[in-house]
Amino acid sequence: MEKGLKGYRPLLLLLLCGGMTLKAAAQAAITDPLNTAQSTLTAGNTAATVKQVTESVNRLQTALDYVQKVSATVRRARMFTDQNRNQNKGGIS
Repeated sequence: MEKGLKGYRPLLLLLLCGGMTLKAAAQAAITDPLNTAQSTLTAGNTAATVKQVTESVNRLQTALDYVQKVSATVRRARMFTDQNRNQNKGGIS
């Protein structure tokens, strides 16, 4: 009888090892209405915050543009003033 089982040993080992690795995979879907509502509110608040930050960045960019224009104007005014001083010094000598 042992001789007849030798042919089935690999199959028996496979079935035994394979059976040990099987898991039950059934899970029920659970929803939490309060959590869903809270997540929705959080998403809405995040969207509002992103909008405010974007508006702030745009205002800061506009302010930076004005500062750069004023800075360029001041540089040109200084150059003009320096040229006038140099011309006046040259004419007096």
